[in-house]
Amino acid sequence: VAMAHGLKLQIVAEGVETDEQLTYLKSLGCHQVQGFFYGPARPADVVGKTLGHTPARAVAF
Repeated sequence: VAMAHGLKLQIVAEGVETDEQLTYLKSLGCHQVQGFFYGPARPADVVGKTLGHTPARAVAF
């Protein structure tokens, strides 16, 4: 975390499952977290529907 701060990088902590982990990571200065603390992994189509997006179309060149 200290190295990332020194390099002015954004920090994303993965695998956060508890309030204690979240609090600790915030105290270290993590910018973002992801994990089961916020919810289980979901398939892309479910996330797209939740966000109200339509799937992207591939374009051949």
